Amino acid sequence: MKVLASLLLPGVSADFLHEALQQGWTTTGHVAQDTTIELTFAVKQQNLGKLLDTFHSVSNPDSQDYGKYMSAEAVNSLTAPRSADVELVESYVRSLGGKNIRRTTSNDYIVADVTAAAAEQVFGGQFQRFQNADGVTTLRNPDAELPEDLLAAVDFVSPLKKKLSTGGQLRVQQSEPSANKLVNTPASLRKLYNVETPAEAVPGNKQAFTGFWSSTGPTSICRNSTQPSMRKAWVRSQQDRWVMAEVEASGLQVQRQSSMCST
Repeated sequence: MKVLASLLLPGVSADFLHEALQQGWTTTGHVAQDTTIELTFAVKQQNLGKLLDTFHSVSNPDSQDYGKYMSAEAVNSLTAPRSADVELVESYVRSLGGKNIRRTTSNDYIVADVTAAAAEQVFGGQFQRFQNADGVTTLRNPDAELPEDLLAAVDFVSPLKKKLSTGGQLRVQQSEPSANKLVNTPASLRKLYNVETPAEAVPGNKQAFTGFWSSTGPTSICRNSTQPSMRKAWVRSQQDRWVMAEVEASGLQVQRQSSMCST
């Protein structure tokens, strides 16, 4: 398939085209040279490590900075790109003959309209128009290469080599059962989290599972004997603290506890 793709569209990355075809996209070939392309330059931000440290400190109840959230203006000021990087990107926009130039207040995104001919002259490759099963079209240049100085100043330039998402709207597809596929069902979730199978259905009873990013839980779930419509789940937070989540019909309530739930 990759060989066939490269033969049909010489000069286009066979790997990129092969993946696009698998994702449900087809291509109509090289766009006209006067086609207008919206280029987005994501200029590298600064102090992202400091921003992450601040995030953890204002989110940790044991920190003296707990709850002292930064304003949007303060975040933008902290992470604003280097002026030299912004100036470099602006020089490339000028060399591309960019029009309708837009930017964020902190200059971390600079957007300009350029012609396909100008972009291909600077970045190489050819812009292709891709279309998915629902008729949505988009442009990509799989063989484009950023100059070294620009590559050091930006995180990416879109839509050059950006991967294509799954083509078409989300659809429910029938697939053959396989032990290698990850399929969540009530039975598989009960087995995964060691939850007993209910002996009988209880009117109004609900079952839920919860997890948190970078957490190891829930590691145990047990039934509240006095309130059969509730479940309790112990989860470990990013601060290595155990918290208990009570799941009931009205929603999720999280509260700190000093002992594990009884069986």
